[in-house]
Amino acid sequence: MNRPWLPSCHRQLLWFVCLWSIASTGYLTQRAFGQLDSKRTLSSRDFRGYGGLPAPVKSLPAKLPAVAPVDSDRMTECRQVAERIDALVEAQLAHHQLAPNSLANDHTFVRRAFLDISGAIPGLVHTNAYTSDKQERKQEILIDGLLNSYGYVSHSYNFWASILRLNDRQEFLPATSYRDWVKDQMRINRPYDEWVREMLTAEGKLWDNPAAGYTLRDDGMPLVHIDNTVRVFLGTQIGCAQCHDHPFDRWTQKNFYELAAFTAGVVTRDGGDSPAFSNGNPIERLKQEAKEIDPEKRLEGSMDQMMQANLYRVSFDAQRVLKLPADYAYSNGKPNEVVAPTVLWGNLPEGSEGKTR
Repeated sequence: MNRPWLPSCHRQLLWFVCLWSIASTGYLTQRAFGQLDSKRTLSSRDFRGYGGLPAPVKSLPAKLPAVAPVDSDRMTECRQVAERIDALVEAQLAHHQLAPNSLANDHTFVRRAFLDISGAIPGLVHTNAYTSDKQERKQEILIDGLLNSYGYVSHSYNFWASILRLNDRQEFLPATSYRDWVKDQMRINRPYDEWVREMLTAEGKLWDNPAAGYTLRDDGMPLVHIDNTVRVFLGTQIGCAQCHDHPFDRWTQKNFYELAAFTAGVVTRDGGDSPAFSNGNPIERLKQEAKEIDPEKRLEGSMDQMMQANLYRVSFDAQRVLKLPADYAYSNGKPNEVVAPTVLWGNLPEGSEGKTR
């Protein structure tokens, strides 16, 4: 079966000479032309647009960061995986006595590839380059070229920014470092499990450890945070069980609190019991000092934001516990009863030495 829809995970050795131009809308567009032919030599007759358009942005750095290339050594492995997927699809079609959809033509495929990978439609130069290409594996070359573009990074970032509910601004906290960190995970093609683990376990202040921005996103809302975490990374909605047993699913209110108990010790803001407050409220102390330094209060707003931002820090207090709500009404627990951490599926894994959660 031909696979016009299947993204390739290998990359031919492509070189692009990129020109950036500002369109009338004020957005930046990328026009990449030039590729290495099968002999790995740059041919002037091959000036064609296999570079990806980035998703629309209002501004771009003067020099775009390098995008991690796809490992070309995995070409054979990826083709074998694709053939296995084809076999599974063909078997199911035969089982249900269904005919496969007709193959997409070149114009349809190049449009779909650009939209899926870079989030933008191809320009005329890209379309003509692809439709006139006679290479047998031009689909793989096109897809790998798009994966090697900053457009792929931008489009992937937009996807995850929506899922992770990234904020442009959060009270007292600069969001730039966390947003840039998420985008960098796309750019360097970091394995999914690694950057997710780093987000879920990150501690410290935002400017020291940008991954802590995931937890700080829901500062002061620990139960909302666990609800969204399950929704994003487990694909399950348990929010109803925060207040009562789920009316249409198996999750109970106690299930919700047992899972939330894993993060009961997470602290997102320094307070009265923090070492920073051992000599009183540092914010009030600094405000008094600021009045002497800046009696006209010209810097009051900026200084206040800086001081407040320094209170936000993700830490873990193993002594903190979670209790069932005071109005808990089910027979499997008592109001204000301490809840032991329990997973939704399977068995509770043993904690590693030195790990807090």
